[in-house]
Amino acid sequence: SSSGSSSTCASGRTSATASMDVWWATASAAAHHPPPEEKEKEKEKLRRPEQSSLEAVYYEVEPTRQRHKYFVSYRHHPATPHLRHDVTFGCAGRGRVHFPGVTVASEADLQLLPRCFRFARCGKLLAFTQSPWTSPHSPPPAPGVGWNRSAVVQLSGISALRHSPDDLRRRTQQFGGRFVSFEAETWTFSLEQFC
Repeated sequence: SSSGSSSTCASGRTSATASMDVWWATASAAAHHPPPEEKEKEKEKLRRPEQSSLEAVYYEVEPTRQRHKYFVSYRHHPATPHLRHDVTFGCAGRGRVHFPGVTVASEADLQLLPRCFRFARCGKLLAFTQSPWTSPHSPPPAPGVGWNRSAVVQLSGISALRHSPDDLRRRTQQFGGRFVSFEAETWTFSLEQFC
């Protein structure tokens, strides 16, 4: 042994050096195996990526048996393509439906949207029996699942001579929606559950 601050081990290394190796191994293990709270933070980053890292997507869809082209737009992060941010689908001159926030949807779900909901003339939105989330004639999903979530609907081409804001406000309340506005022949309202 030595009278200094460090002693010599059987391997010829000092105890101070051995302690350094233990510390380095511990730090390295911590780097490769972060604590649970750090793992949750990483998962949250994937679920909520920075707005600047989201890629905008827009394309047109021509539904079968319809002359009017529909569009679908959303934003997503390449690491989580199934998480669609601010999905909007609609038909130029007839209306649109906007789903704020994040919706879990595949590409097939997006393609089905214009085929399951049609914007008709005079401010009407028609729903077909085919469901965009499961098999035909099935009940809608639970609130918050799929497209059965909060949405903002705009219906265009509504004559101000035939309809007043008060009239549309009453109609909105009848089906459980919240009236937003009626401007430039466009009726805007929100729904807690779209389906």
